[in-house]
Amino acid sequence: FGFFGENILAINSVLNGPKAISFDKTRNFLFISDSGNNLVRAINLTNNFIQTIAGETNFTSGDLTAEGPAINSSFFSIAGTFVDFDGNLL
Repeated sequence: FGFFGENILAINSVLNGPKAISFDKTRNFLFISDSGNNLVRAINLTNNFIQTIAGETNFTSGDLTAEGPAINSSFFSIAGTFVDFDGNLL
């Protein structure tokens, strides 16, 4: 367990305690709650590449209420993701 792999084939990446998955509205992306790394990862199902779309790998108990881009967000032990009827990842 750990963290490895950004914009590489998902099969070559390393996750740490994935807890839940969800798909986007068109089923082109698989979202993963990478709980141990405090990240939301996405696998593009057309090319099988994985990338971080929310959270930081260097969680240091920062301000969990700060506004800004999702990629700069701080999470702690993400339990799941959800895609609503409009296709928004929550």
